[in-house]
Amino acid sequence: MVIRIDAVWLAVAAIDMRACTDTALARVVAVFGATRPHHVHEQACQSDPTASRRVNCSILSVVTNNYRKYGTIPAMATGPQVARMLKAGSARSRELVAAGMTRSEISRRVAAGELIRLARGLYALPNYQSGEHRALVEVAKRAPKVVFCLLTALRFHDLTTQIPHEVWIAIGNKDHPPRMAYPPLRTLRFAPAALEAGVRTHRVDGAPIRVTSVAKTVADCFKFRNKVGLDVALEALREARRSRRATVDELWQCARVDRVVNVMRPYLEALS
Repeated sequence: MVIRIDAVWLAVAAIDMRACTDTALARVVAVFGATRPHHVHEQACQSDPTASRRVNCSILSVVTNNYRKYGTIPAMATGPQVARMLKAGSARSRELVAAGMTRSEISRRVAAGELIRLARGLYALPNYQSGEHRALVEVAKRAPKVVFCLLTALRFHDLTTQIPHEVWIAIGNKDHPPRMAYPPLRTLRFAPAALEAGVRTHRVDGAPIRVTSVAKTVADCFKFRNKVGLDVALEALREARRSRRATVDELWQCARVDRVVNVMRPYLEALS
Protein backbone atom coordinates (compact mmCIF):
# COMPACT_ATOMS: atom_id res chain seq x y z
CA MET A 1 0.00 0.00 0.00
CA VAL A 2 1.30 3.45 -0.93
CA ILE A 3 0.28 6.51 1.09
CA ARG A 4 0.57 9.84 -0.67
CA ILE A 5 2.01 12.65 1.46
CA ASP A 6 1.55 16.17 0.11
CA ALA A 7 3.06 18.06 3.02
CA VAL A 8 4.57 17.59 6.45
CA TRP A 9 3.61 19.90 9.30
CA LEU A 10 6.00 20.15 12.23
CA ALA A 11 5.36 21.33 15.78
CA VAL A 12 7.32 21.27 19.01
CA ALA A 13 4.26 20.87 21.22
CA ALA A 14 4.49 17.47 22.89
CA ILE A 15 1.74 14.85 23.00
CA ASP A 16 1.40 11.78 25.19
CA MET A 17 1.70 8.62 23.07
CA ARG A 18 -0.82 6.88 25.34
CA ALA A 19 -3.57 9.18 24.09
CA CYS A 20 -6.34 7.71 21.96
CA THR A 21 -6.89 8.73 18.34
CA ASP A 22 -9.66 11.20 19.22
CA THR A 23 -7.37 12.97 21.71
CA ALA A 24 -4.55 12.99 19.20
CA LEU A 25 -6.80 14.45 16.51
CA ALA A 26 -8.09 17.14 18.85
CA ARG A 27 -4.51 18.04 19.69
CA VAL A 28 -3.65 18.31 15.99
CA VAL A 29 -6.53 20.74 15.49
CA ALA A 30 -5.51 22.73 18.56
CA VAL A 31 -1.87 23.02 17.40
CA PHE A 32 -2.22 23.30 13.63
CA GLY A 33 -5.70 24.78 13.44
CA ALA A 34 -7.04 22.21 10.97
CA THR A 35 -6.39 18.84 9.39
CA ARG A 36 -6.02 18.02 5.72
CA PRO A 37 -5.97 14.70 3.86
CA HIS A 38 -2.53 13.40 2.89
CA HIS A 39 -0.81 15.79 5.30
CA VAL A 40 1.45 14.41 8.01
CA HIS A 41 1.15 16.17 11.35
CA GLU A 42 4.30 15.54 13.37
CA GLN A 43 4.64 16.43 17.01
CA ALA A 44 7.14 15.59 19.68
CA CYS A 45 6.36 12.86 22.16
CA GLN A 46 6.47 13.55 25.89
CA SER A 47 7.98 10.19 26.78
CA ASP A 48 10.77 10.08 24.15
CA PRO A 49 10.81 12.94 21.62
CA THR A 50 13.53 11.35 19.52
CA ALA A 51 12.70 7.63 19.41
CA SER A 52 8.90 7.90 19.29
CA ARG A 53 8.56 10.78 16.85
CA ARG A 54 8.28 8.49 13.84
CA VAL A 55 5.63 6.33 15.55
CA ASN A 56 3.71 9.40 16.65
CA CYS A 57 3.88 10.76 13.10
CA SER A 58 2.43 7.50 11.77
CA ILE A 59 -0.45 7.54 14.22
CA LEU A 60 -1.42 11.13 13.46
CA SER A 61 -1.07 10.68 9.71
CA VAL A 62 -3.42 7.68 9.81
CA VAL A 63 -5.92 9.60 11.92
CA THR A 64 -5.92 12.67 9.71
CA ASN A 65 -6.09 10.67 6.49
CA ASN A 66 -9.17 8.85 7.78
CA TYR A 67 -11.02 12.07 8.58
CA ARG A 68 -12.23 14.46 5.89
CA LYS A 69 -12.33 17.17 8.52
CA TYR A 70 -12.39 17.27 12.28
CA GLY A 71 -15.50 15.65 13.69
CA THR A 72 -16.60 13.80 10.56
CA ILE A 73 -16.08 10.27 9.37
CA PRO A 74 -16.07 8.87 5.83
CA ALA A 75 -19.60 7.76 5.00
CA MET A 76 -20.05 4.11 5.97
CA ALA A 77 -16.42 3.12 5.54
CA THR A 78 -17.21 -0.29 6.98
CA GLY A 79 -17.31 -3.87 5.83
CA PRO A 80 -20.02 -5.27 3.57
CA GLN A 81 -21.58 -7.20 6.44
CA VAL A 82 -22.27 -3.99 8.39
CA ALA A 83 -23.58 -2.25 5.27
CA ARG A 84 -26.00 -5.10 4.52
CA MET A 85 -27.12 -5.24 8.14
CA LEU A 86 -27.96 -1.54 8.32
CA LYS A 87 -29.49 -1.47 4.85
CA ALA A 88 -31.91 -4.19 5.92
CA GLY A 89 -33.07 -2.12 8.90
CA SER A 90 -31.76 -1.58 12.40
CA ALA A 91 -28.96 -3.37 14.19
CA ARG A 92 -27.92 -3.94 17.78
CA SER A 93 -24.60 -2.65 19.00
CA ARG A 94 -23.36 -6.17 19.67
CA GLU A 95 -24.21 -7.12 16.07
CA LEU A 96 -22.24 -4.15 14.75
CA VAL A 97 -19.29 -5.03 16.97
CA ALA A 98 -19.41 -8.66 15.82
CA ALA A 99 -19.41 -7.42 12.21
CA GLY A 100 -16.22 -5.40 12.71
CA MET A 101 -17.18 -1.99 14.14
CA THR A 102 -15.88 -0.79 17.49
CA ARG A 103 -18.10 0.79 20.11
CA SER A 104 -16.14 4.04 19.91
CA GLU A 105 -16.70 4.09 16.15
CA ILE A 106 -20.43 3.64 16.69
CA SER A 107 -20.45 6.62 19.07
CA ARG A 108 -18.48 8.75 16.60
CA ARG A 109 -20.86 7.90 13.77
CA VAL A 110 -23.85 8.86 15.93
CA ALA A 111 -22.18 12.18 16.81
CA ALA A 112 -21.43 12.79 13.12
CA GLY A 113 -25.03 12.06 12.11
CA GLU A 114 -24.14 8.99 10.05
CA LEU A 115 -26.01 6.69 12.44
CA ILE A 116 -29.11 7.34 14.52
CA ARG A 117 -29.80 5.81 17.91
CA LEU A 118 -33.31 4.37 17.94
CA ALA A 119 -33.06 3.07 21.48
CA ARG A 120 -30.43 1.92 23.90
CA GLY A 121 -28.12 -0.40 21.96
CA LEU A 122 -30.14 -0.09 18.73
CA TYR A 123 -28.92 1.86 15.68
CA ALA A 124 -29.92 2.54 12.08
CA LEU A 125 -28.98 4.70 9.11
CA PRO A 126 -30.30 8.29 8.96
CA ASN A 127 -32.67 7.40 6.10
CA TYR A 128 -34.23 4.61 8.16
CA GLN A 129 -37.99 4.55 7.62
CA SER A 130 -39.69 2.99 10.59
CA GLY A 131 -42.88 1.09 9.96
CA GLU A 132 -45.93 0.58 12.12
CA HIS A 133 -44.16 -2.18 14.06
CA ARG A 134 -41.01 -0.27 14.96
CA ALA A 135 -41.64 -0.79 18.68
CA LEU A 136 -41.77 -4.55 18.12
CA VAL A 137 -38.45 -4.45 16.31
CA GLU A 138 -36.85 -2.52 19.17
CA VAL A 139 -38.10 -5.05 21.71
CA ALA A 140 -37.10 -8.04 19.59
CA LYS A 141 -33.60 -6.64 19.14
CA ARG A 142 -33.15 -6.26 22.88
CA ALA A 143 -34.96 -9.45 23.90
CA PRO A 144 -35.01 -11.95 20.99
CA LYS A 145 -36.74 -14.72 22.97
CA VAL A 146 -39.92 -12.85 23.88
CA VAL A 147 -43.20 -13.66 22.14
CA PHE A 148 -45.59 -10.88 21.16
CA CYS A 149 -49.10 -11.79 22.21
CA LEU A 150 -52.64 -10.62 23.00
CA LEU A 151 -53.35 -6.99 21.99
CA THR A 152 -50.00 -6.57 20.25
CA ALA A 153 -50.53 -9.79 18.27
CA LEU A 154 -54.11 -8.76 17.46
CA ARG A 155 -52.84 -5.49 16.03
CA PHE A 156 -50.07 -7.26 14.12
CA HIS A 157 -52.62 -9.59 12.51
CA ASP A 158 -55.13 -6.75 11.92
CA LEU A 159 -57.73 -8.47 14.07
CA THR A 160 -58.63 -5.37 16.05
CA THR A 161 -59.08 -1.65 15.54
CA GLN A 162 -57.56 -0.87 18.92
CA ILE A 163 -54.07 0.57 19.15
CA PRO A 164 -52.42 -0.72 22.34
CA HIS A 165 -50.40 1.79 24.33
CA GLU A 166 -48.14 -1.00 25.57
CA VAL A 167 -46.30 -3.83 23.87
CA TRP A 168 -47.71 -7.11 25.16
CA ILE A 169 -45.10 -9.83 25.49
CA ALA A 170 -45.09 -13.38 26.81
CA ILE A 171 -42.18 -14.93 28.70
CA GLY A 172 -41.61 -18.16 30.59
CA ASN A 173 -42.57 -18.58 34.22
CA LYS A 174 -38.94 -18.37 35.34
CA ASP A 175 -37.66 -15.86 32.79
CA HIS A 176 -36.58 -12.35 33.72
CA PRO A 177 -38.65 -9.66 32.00
CA PRO A 178 -36.66 -7.27 29.78
CA ARG A 179 -36.00 -3.81 31.17
CA MET A 180 -36.57 -1.04 28.66
CA ALA A 181 -37.34 2.63 29.07
CA TYR A 182 -39.17 2.58 25.74
CA PRO A 183 -41.51 1.19 24.58
CA PRO A 184 -43.59 0.39 27.67
CA LEU A 185 -44.08 -3.34 28.12
CA ARG A 186 -46.93 -5.44 29.45
CA THR A 187 -45.44 -8.78 30.47
CA LEU A 188 -47.37 -12.02 30.94
CA ARG A 189 -45.96 -15.36 32.08
CA PHE A 190 -46.80 -18.57 30.27
CA ALA A 191 -46.17 -22.22 30.98
CA PRO A 192 -43.60 -23.80 28.61
CA ALA A 193 -46.20 -25.61 26.47
CA ALA A 194 -48.41 -22.53 26.14
CA LEU A 195 -45.42 -20.28 25.44
CA GLU A 196 -44.13 -22.29 22.48
CA ALA A 197 -47.43 -23.37 20.94
CA GLY A 198 -48.59 -21.46 17.88
CA VAL A 199 -45.58 -19.13 17.68
CA ARG A 200 -44.63 -17.87 14.22
CA THR A 201 -41.47 -15.96 13.25
CA HIS A 202 -41.86 -12.93 10.98
CA ARG A 203 -39.24 -10.54 9.62
CA VAL A 204 -39.90 -6.84 10.12
CA ASP A 205 -37.28 -4.26 9.08
CA GLY A 206 -34.80 -7.10 8.72
CA ALA A 207 -35.31 -8.32 12.29
CA PRO A 208 -36.97 -11.64 13.25
CA ILE A 209 -39.89 -11.21 15.64
CA ARG A 210 -41.88 -13.98 17.28
CA VAL A 211 -45.65 -13.52 17.28
CA THR A 212 -48.45 -15.86 18.28
CA SER A 213 -50.52 -17.18 15.38
CA VAL A 214 -54.05 -15.99 14.72
CA ALA A 215 -55.63 -19.03 16.38
CA LYS A 216 -53.30 -18.89 19.38
CA THR A 217 -53.88 -15.17 19.78
CA VAL A 218 -57.65 -15.70 19.90
CA ALA A 219 -57.30 -18.48 22.47
CA ASP A 220 -54.97 -16.33 24.57
CA CYS A 221 -57.52 -13.51 24.56
CA PHE A 222 -60.10 -15.86 26.04
CA LYS A 223 -57.60 -17.14 28.58
CA PHE A 224 -56.73 -13.60 29.69
CA ARG A 225 -60.20 -12.16 29.13
CA ASN A 226 -60.03 -10.52 32.55
CA LYS A 227 -57.06 -8.45 31.30
CA VAL A 228 -58.10 -7.63 27.73
CA GLY A 229 -61.86 -7.85 28.08
CA LEU A 230 -64.33 -10.43 26.79
CA ASP A 231 -65.51 -8.04 24.07
CA VAL A 232 -61.97 -7.94 22.63
CA ALA A 233 -61.80 -11.75 22.63
CA LEU A 234 -65.17 -12.04 20.86
CA GLU A 235 -64.18 -9.41 18.27
CA ALA A 236 -60.96 -11.30 17.56
CA LEU A 237 -62.82 -14.60 17.20
CA ARG A 238 -65.41 -13.14 14.81
CA GLU A 239 -62.75 -11.45 12.67
CA ALA A 240 -60.58 -14.58 12.55
CA ARG A 241 -63.51 -16.69 11.34
CA ARG A 242 -64.85 -14.02 8.97
CA SER A 243 -61.48 -13.58 7.25
CA ARG A 244 -60.86 -17.35 7.32
CA ARG A 245 -57.45 -16.83 8.85
CA ALA A 246 -57.98 -19.55 11.43
CA THR A 247 -59.82 -22.83 11.00
CA VAL A 248 -62.10 -24.34 13.62
CA ASP A 249 -59.63 -27.16 14.18
CA GLU A 250 -56.78 -24.70 14.81
CA LEU A 251 -58.94 -22.79 17.28
CA TRP A 252 -59.91 -25.98 19.13
CA GLN A 253 -56.28 -27.08 19.29
CA CYS A 254 -55.11 -23.76 20.74
CA ALA A 255 -58.06 -23.72 23.13
CA ARG A 256 -56.94 -27.09 24.50
CA VAL A 257 -53.39 -25.79 24.98
CA ASP A 258 -54.70 -22.76 26.90
CA ARG A 259 -57.33 -24.88 28.72
CA VAL A 260 -60.22 -22.66 27.66
CA VAL A 261 -62.24 -25.21 25.67
CA ASN A 262 -65.32 -24.85 27.85
CA VAL A 263 -65.08 -21.06 27.73
CA MET A 264 -64.79 -20.88 23.94
CA ARG A 265 -67.22 -23.70 23.13
CA PRO A 266 -70.51 -21.70 23.08
CA TYR A 267 -68.99 -18.91 21.00
CA LEU A 268 -67.38 -21.29 18.51
CA GLU A 269 -70.59 -23.29 18.12
CA ALA A 270 -72.56 -20.07 17.55
CA LEU A 271 -70.20 -19.05 14.74
CA SER A 272 -70.04 -22.47 13.10
